[in-house]
Amino acid sequence: MNNKQFDLPIVSTTWDTLIQPGQTTEVRALKANFSDSTRTGTIGGYFNDKDSLLRELPRIANFEGAYFVLNPVDPAKIDPVNNRLEFVSRATRDDQILRYQWLIIDIDPVRPSGTSATGEELELAQQKGAAINQFLEEKGWPDQIWALSGNGYHMLFRIDQPTDKKALISGCLQSLSLMFSDDKVKVDVSVGNPARICKLYGSEARKGDNSNDRPYRMSKIRGPETPIAIVPEELLQQLASFSSTMVSSAIKEATPGRSSPVFDLIKDRFPDVKGPIQWKNNCSKLVFPTCPWNPDHNDNSAFVVQFENGAVAAGCHHDSCQGKSWIDLRDIVNPGNGWGDPVPLAMGLPAVLPIIPELIPDVLRPWLVDVSERMQVPLDFLAVTFVTAAGSLIGRQVGIAPKRFDDWVVIPNLWGMIVSKPSTKKSPAIAEILTVIQTIGMALGADFNNRMDAYSKQKKAYDIAERNVLSQLDNATKANNQSDMQKWTTQLHSLASPVPPAQKVLYVNDTTVEKLQELLRDNPNGMMVYRDELTGLFATFEKPGHESDRSFMLEGWDGKSPYTVFRIAQGRSLTIPACCLSLFGSIQPGPLSTTIKASVANGKGNDGLMQRFSLTVYPDMPTVWENVDRKPDLDAQRIGHNVMKKLTEIGGHTSGLEVIKGVPCIRFDSAAQALFDAWHYQLENEVRRGVDSSILSAHKSKYTKLVPGLALIFYLIDVVAHDLWNGGASNIEITLVHVARAVAWSEYLESHAYRVYATDTNTDHDSALSLLKHLADGDIDDGSPTWQITNKSWQGLGSTEQTKGALQVLEDFGWVKVERKAPAANGKGGRPSSVVRLHPDIATLPTLSNAARAVDRKKQYTDPKSSDHGFFERKETWTETFLAILAQQSSHVDPVDDQTNGDQPANDNLICDDGNINSSQDESVTESASYFSLLNIPPRPDRSDDDGIVEDDSTEYGDQYCRL
Repeated sequence: MNNKQFDLPIVSTTWDTLIQPGQTTEVRALKANFSDSTRTGTIGGYFNDKDSLLRELPRIANFEGAYFVLNPVDPAKIDPVNNRLEFVSRATRDDQILRYQWLIIDIDPVRPSGTSATGEELELAQQKGAAINQFLEEKGWPDQIWALSGNGYHMLFRIDQPTDKKALISGCLQSLSLMFSDDKVKVDVSVGNPARICKLYGSEARKGDNSNDRPYRMSKIRGPETPIAIVPEELLQQLASFSSTMVSSAIKEATPGRSSPVFDLIKDRFPDVKGPIQWKNNCSKLVFPTCPWNPDHNDNSAFVVQFENGAVAAGCHHDSCQGKSWIDLRDIVNPGNGWGDPVPLAMGLPAVLPIIPELIPDVLRPWLVDVSERMQVPLDFLAVTFVTAAGSLIGRQVGIAPKRFDDWVVIPNLWGMIVSKPSTKKSPAIAEILTVIQTIGMALGADFNNRMDAYSKQKKAYDIAERNVLSQLDNATKANNQSDMQKWTTQLHSLASPVPPAQKVLYVNDTTVEKLQELLRDNPNGMMVYRDELTGLFATFEKPGHESDRSFMLEGWDGKSPYTVFRIAQGRSLTIPACCLSLFGSIQPGPLSTTIKASVANGKGNDGLMQRFSLTVYPDMPTVWENVDRKPDLDAQRIGHNVMKKLTEIGGHTSGLEVIKGVPCIRFDSAAQALFDAWHYQLENEVRRGVDSSILSAHKSKYTKLVPGLALIFYLIDVVAHDLWNGGASNIEITLVHVARAVAWSEYLESHAYRVYATDTNTDHDSALSLLKHLADGDIDDGSPTWQITNKSWQGLGSTEQTKGALQVLEDFGWVKVERKAPAANGKGGRPSSVVRLHPDIATLPTLSNAARAVDRKKQYTDPKSSDHGFFERKETWTETFLAILAQQSSHVDPVDDQTNGDQPANDNLICDDGNINSSQDESVTESASYFSLLNIPPRPDRSDDDGIVEDDSTEYGDQYCRL
C-alpha cells in the first residue's frame, strides 16, 4: 500500500471542520481496490463516526480519486450506516440529502482533461479565488473555508437552505462563472446539486501521469480560526439574481442559424479582449482585461456574453459598474452621434446545400434525375425518399459493424422527412418511389392470399379430422374400452394443426399501434410507416388513450431492441424479437415549427423524436418553371425498380457473413475504416464541445447511426445492381467510396438540419423585421408614442406584447431608443408612457442582411494531443473529399461491359476492384494504398493480421484522421 495516498491528520481536520456532530456522510473512492484484493471498482460506505473512517481508509491500496458528500445525508433514506468501506454500485441521490449545509465554489485552471495542474496553473486559480473573495467581501459575505483540491482551489461557505433551493445555489455559481471565468480559469457551475461530492481533503489528487510538471498533490484544507457564520439568504439571492438579470435583459434574436457580428465589432474596438470562451453550455463569452467603462478595473472584471439563441448581455462585477449593460457597451463600440452604426437584422432561413447528382449511386442517378426534371421538383425529394425506402427494405437482413473489432451494430432503418410548402409536388415525387414498394407489396399480398387459401383448406381438413377423432375417443371412453381409448388418444396427438402464414408487409400508411406491433412480430426484418402528412401522425400521439404510441415509435428507431406487450385490460400479450421501424413522410413548415418548439421545450415533446429524422431535407424550390414534356426513361426506371426488389431478397444471400447479436453484419475495409474513424472523431468532438445549439447537437448525435447506415445502403445497392455476391458473401467489406458518399451526405443533411430547426422562428425577431421596414419607410415619426405602432395593426405587431418585443430587438441592435416617461408630477397620476426615437439615418442605412449560417463547413476542431485550446483546421469539406475519392477511383476502374441486362447499367464506373470479391488480393492492397495516399493517411494493418487486441493507435493516426 502507498501510505502517501492519504494524510489521515488532514482527513481528521476535514471531518472536524465540515461534518457536524451526528451527521452522516458518504465516502467514495473511484477506480479503487483494497490491499487484499485485485478487484477494481468503486469503494464506498456511509459514516457517522470519524474514527471508523480513519481506520477504514488505509485498507484502500490504490484509487483514482477519493470524495465525500458535502451536505448531510438522511440516514433514514439510505442503506444502514455501518461505518465500513466496501465495493458499491450506488451513489447518494439528491432526495437523500437533508439540507444544504455548504456552498462550494470550485475554481479550476483550464488544462488538458485527465491531467494534474502545473504550478503556474494552480497559481492562476489561487489569484482568481482571491478576486472572488474580494468581490464577495465587498458584498458583505462572511468568511469562508479555503481548501486545495490538488489541482484547483475550493471556497466553502456555510449556508443553511432546504434542498429545493437548487436553483438558488446554481444561480450563485452561474453568476460567479459569468463574472470571473475566463480562458485560463473557470468557476465550475455543475457543483450546485444537494448530493454533490467533494474532494476528501487529505487524499491525493491523482489525475494523469505523475510528472515533474504535473505532479500528484495532497489535497488540503485550512481550518477556520474563528467560527464560520452562515451566509444570509438575501446575499445568496442578490448574487444569483446577477446572472438571471443578465439573461432576462438580453436581446431576443432566438432563431437558430441567425447571427449578428457582435463579437467581431467588439474585437475590432478592443483588440486585447480575451475569447470567445464557452460559458454555460452553448454560450460564448468575451472577457475584457480592462473594463470599457472604468479603466481602473483592470482585473478582467468586465465581460460580454452571447447566448445560444443569439441574445447578448454585458456587465462588470465591480459595484461602481452595476447597471452597465450591453446597451452601454454598444454605444462605446459604435461611438459618434450617440447612435453609431446599427447591426443589420438577419432575414430569411439559413442557406442549405443542394444535393449534387454524384451523391446518388450511379445505378439510380438516371432514374431519379429523369423524374426530377420531368416533374420540376428538387432532386432532394426523390433521393431522400429512395434512400429511406431502401433502408427500410434492407432492415435487419444485413447490418453494419462500424468499428474494426467492437460488436456495435447499426441497422439501416433510417427515418426521413421532406419539408416543403403546399403545392410543391412533394407527394407525387414520393409516390414515384414508393409506388415500387406498393407493387412489391401487392405481389406479396397476392402470395399471402394464396397461402391463406391453402391454410384455410388445411385448417378445414384438420378440424374435420379432429372432430372425428374426438368423437371416436368419446365413444371409447363411454364404453370404457381402454385399447380404443389409447388408440384414439395417440391419433389425436399425432394430428398437426396447420400454422397460419405470416403476412409479409413492407410498409403501412395508417394503422393502430396495436396492429403495428402484431405486424412487426410477424415481420422481424422491420417495415416502414409512411404518412403523406406527418402532422396527422404527430396529432395522433396527443389523443387520449394514445399516450404510449409515441414512445413505441421511438423504440423502433434503433432497430435492435426487443419489445414485449402485456395488457391485462385488453387480454393481449405478444413479443417482438426486434422492433425495427422506418418512419417517413412530409410536413409543411408551419406545423413543423410547432413540433420543433415542442422538441425544444422541457416536456414530452423533448424526447428525441424530431432528432431521429436524420434524413430530413428542406430544399430551395426552383424559381423558374420549365415545361418538360418527354417520355420517362423506362430503362433507368426498370433498373431502379429491380434494385428495390432485390433489396427485399438480400437476406437470402448472407450466408458466410459475420453474425453479431443475431444480425449478419459487414465491416469496412481498411481505407473505409480510416475515413469513417476520422469523420466519427470530428462528430463526437463537435457534439461534446457544444459547437452547435443543444437541439442541433442532439440531432447530429444521431448521425452515428445515419452514416454507417447510409454506407451500408449504398454498398448493398451496388451489390444487388452488379451481383457482387455471386461468389458468396463471406469476407465482404464495404469500400472507401461508399463511406465517403455517406459522410458527404451527412454534410449535406446537416445544412438542412440548421434550416429545419430555424423554423422555430422567434416572434420578436419577425416582428422586428416587420417594424423596421415600416420605420425605414417613414410610417412612424420620431418621438411617436409606442402605442401608435400597435394601433397600426401591422403584421406581427397587433398586440402590445408584440410591439414591445419588436422594439426591444431594434433597440438592442441600435435602430431605435425607447424613452420611458414617468407619470406627470402634477398630482394627476396616470400611467407611465414611452416614445420611440429613431436612428437619424434609418431611411438610408441597409436594414436587413442575410446573416444565415454559411454552408461552408470548414471549421476548427480540437487536436487530441494538444491543449484544450489548441485548434487546427480541416482543409476541405467532406463533399470535396468524396469527389476527390470518386475521381481517383474512376481513373483506374475498368468500365462495365456495354451490355445492359436489365439491372446493370452500361459504362458504370462506380464499383472499384477491391469492392469485388473476385479481384485479387494484390489488386485490393494496391487500391487501398492509393486511397490512403490520396487522404494522406498511412494504411492500417488489415484486420486479418491482427490478434484481436485493439491497441491505442491515436499517436500514429489521430492527426491524420482529423486533417482529412
